[in-house]
Amino acid sequence: MKPRALFGDDDESLRKAFNRFLSMKGFDVDEASTPNELIESTRNAYTNNRYGVIITDLNYEDYVNRLNGIEAIKRIREFDKLTPIILQSGMMDEELVKMAIESGANYAFPKLGLTHVKEALESLGYN
Repeated sequence: MKPRALFGDDDESLRKAFNRFLSMKGFDVDEASTPNELIESTRNAYTNNRYGVIITDLNYEDYVNRLNGIEAIKRIREFDKLTPIILQSGMMDEELVKMAIESGANYAFPKLGLTHVKEALESLGYN
């Protein structure tokens, strides 16, 4: 069975690009266009065929539910402490990296850092 990945970002073209990238890495890919979708998809998969990795944007927001990428990670970590989470952002600085890791992300990288994401996936055992 193929490992599953969840990619969260509000940019549809970026979701499609990561879908192709992760599919080429051997994943079945689900997408989330809001932080709330990210949380709900993770919760639904938690008891039935969990994700092997979650990759999400820091800066996308769900204004209805008052969530962003960091808040989504915190909520996911309330019920899933094991699934690796990679957080990416176009505005990644030292403070944001620290906040991401403290919130429960395993890795934090600049957006479009496919080399970084590829290395993180390899360190998790996904070639």
